[in-house]
Amino acid sequence: MPRKSSISKSDAVPTTPATAPPSARGTTPGQAFRAELEQVVAPLQRAVETLLNLAAGPCSSATELARALDIETTLAWRMWRLMQARSADEASGFVVGTTALQKVLTACRRSGADETLTTAVREAHQGYRDFVRRAAGDEATLRDMLASADDEGGSADGVNRRVFNANCLRLGVQAASQLRCCIMHPGSLDGIGSAAVIDMFSDVWWLRGTGEAVFRVVRLFHTHAPEDPGAPVLHLATPLDPTQANAGADRSRPALPLISSFCTGDATVVDRNAIGGSMIYTMKPAAVGRDRTTTLCFGEIQHDCVLPLAEDPQMIFSTASMIPAEMLVLEVYVHADQVAAGFVFRPLITDVMFRALETGLWAPRVEPAAIGGTFAAIEPTPLVDSPIKSARYRELIKYAFERIGMKREHFHCYRLRLPAPQLGLMVSLMAGSDLEDPPAA
Repeated sequence: MPRKSSISKSDAVPTTPATAPPSARGTTPGQAFRAELEQVVAPLQRAVETLLNLAAGPCSSATELARALDIETTLAWRMWRLMQARSADEASGFVVGTTALQKVLTACRRSGADETLTTAVREAHQGYRDFVRRAAGDEATLRDMLASADDEGGSADGVNRRVFNANCLRLGVQAASQLRCCIMHPGSLDGIGSAAVIDMFSDVWWLRGTGEAVFRVVRLFHTHAPEDPGAPVLHLATPLDPTQANAGADRSRPALPLISSFCTGDATVVDRNAIGGSMIYTMKPAAVGRDRTTTLCFGEIQHDCVLPLAEDPQMIFSTASMIPAEMLVLEVYVHADQVAAGFVFRPLITDVMFRALETGLWAPRVEPAAIGGTFAAIEPTPLVDSPIKSARYRELIKYAFERIGMKREHFHCYRLRLPAPQLGLMVSLMAGSDLEDPPAA
């Protein structure tokens, strides 16, 4: 039976925007919101229960209630569930609309129910509807608010999943996982490093046949352009896959650096354009449906482009969430010779708008755990379980190290995992001597 609310209205609603009454202090915003919801749901449950018990008589199921009042079974089921709900959260999911409620009230009056009882239900229902409009705007938004306003601060996984589903519908595309793996190793110049950069987008599929999405941004490293603006620009990045090295003759527009042996499917068309100091990759659908997935794997070596690590904290590698992915992973290998004693690494998660900052140190930080993520230093050998939904992860990492002629045991490895991150998040690995140590794996 419905629970009687023990929280008064003065407890649930602050008397001023800045100060809550003493009885409400110590509660979270989620608890206060639920208390107010219970204040409007409990009277509705009591009024409905009183009305239906008198109009329909004792009923042991929704089916009996439908027969007693001669109403639709689905409508009777919702009214039955409303009466039986054990919490305001649960009950709110079965409150019917005004038109449906009027059908029930008419049936009850036909069965001899007093008008005062139907009026009580109508007024309680109106109080609930007013609360929904004021607090949420509509029922769908209320359901989302209830799902995220947990008394203990909300479920990051649940919130992430709802945002993920909404972004999939908005962009019309989704991926099982997005991996950026960076392998920082000594370059040919003294003190300057190089990096192998791999991006894998696994099981990309389209929900509709139109649209375009930016999904990969890579900084372009090049020599200073000569005075002649028409002269080619020398890019200091080469494809990791040697079969792609000579795929493009135009030096100002380098070959698409796919690692062809790790790509599958043909449901996605890829294009890229140099804008400012970055290469912007976009995708378009060639087929629709989850049975037409595409895995895209890019790899390139950025030669002599990584500055030496310094004592002051700095971002060394980053990636951004630009298409909905069920899992985003930033994995960074740093050669032991490039890490001085006392250096530590930590993640930095910010909104992508802060990318313009030199280090991102002034950007509002988000801790991985706050959004369901994890960050840890891991042993590079033996190769640990795959952090993404790809059966070929180990093979891919082994391939990358073979291409740069290095052994994994000479590297430190750091991994950041974020489930279903919101679009626009930029994740980075910070390095410095005054940062907190990362947690152990």
